[in-house]
Amino acid sequence: MSEEEVKTVPESVLKKRKRSEEWVKNKKQQLEAAKVRNAQNRKLSFKRGRTLHQGIQGS
Repeated sequence: MSEEEVKTVPESVLKKRKRSEEWVKNKKQQLEAAKVRNAQNRKLSFKRGRTLHQGIQGS
């Protein structure tokens, strides 16, 4: 009993873990890309609104 028993993990479980890690990694990348895209869209939207407002004010 002093020897440690080595448990073997089925290959299907290892594949599932790897796939799950890849999904998490991909999801994180997508969220970061969406965050950057949303920030750019927000800036563009603000600029458009400002130019429209200035156009109305100038008329």
